[in-house]
Amino acid sequence: MLAVVASGCHSRPHVAAAGMRPDFLNPNKVQPLTSAVIPAALPKVFNGRQRGDEVAVSFDAGSDDSGVSAILSQLQQHGYHATFFLTGVFCKKYPAACREIAEAGMEIGSHSYSHPHFTKLTDAQVLQQLTEASSAIRRATGAKPSPLFRFPYGDCDKRTLKLVAKAGYQPIGWALDSLDAFQQRKTPAFIANRFRAKLRAGDITLMHVACPESGHALGAIFDWMGQHHWRQVTVGQLLRDHRFPNKHSQNSRVSAV
Repeated sequence: MLAVVASGCHSRPHVAAAGMRPDFLNPNKVQPLTSAVIPAALPKVFNGRQRGDEVAVSFDAGSDDSGVSAILSQLQQHGYHATFFLTGVFCKKYPAACREIAEAGMEIGSHSYSHPHFTKLTDAQVLQQLTEASSAIRRATGAKPSPLFRFPYGDCDKRTLKLVAKAGYQPIGWALDSLDAFQQRKTPAFIANRFRAKLRAGDITLMHVACPESGHALGAIFDWMGQHHWRQVTVGQLLRDHRFPNKHSQNSRVSAV
């Protein structure tokens, strides 16, 4: 079993990439994702940023579940799906919250097993993190997390990116960090104002399920997005809808690392 490393707030990601688009079987269920639907061409760094009308609000779950109810309540009130990156430790500690996320039809990704800095791990430890996380997530949610993966702290390099890609995962980064879990806890007004000041169409954003304040900020954020005629989508849908300016100049998911 892997040693547990306490998960904390994120720094800026070293490399950001994204997954693929799900199709909806019904309004309450996101179709499971497969690597086969990932576009053949991806840039080395993908923060979303595109022309369009979509934004992907995503959530990391690694420390506690105090914000789950508020977050899901706002998503469901607005009829939105979002992407949740779960650690294996979170799934073992909060199985009820994980089931609630899955039963609400949210897209599920992996955030490692115990939230370590991946660049400090050996190759074998990286693969163990992925394997044990996948098992814990599937037991808690019934969903397979691959191919969506987010590095803890955004900590990755050429070696770890290659290992993750070969294991069948697509790393996911973010263009806008809400800072909800960074240092002192933020108020809902701070989080909503940060989105209003910095959010751009096509962004992948980062929030944390440990922060109820983020859930309380979502109503104002979604209302503001609506004023700009932007749609909330999953990370997978955002990638599938992304318009590459010249796909022949992009590298494949594996060769990019």
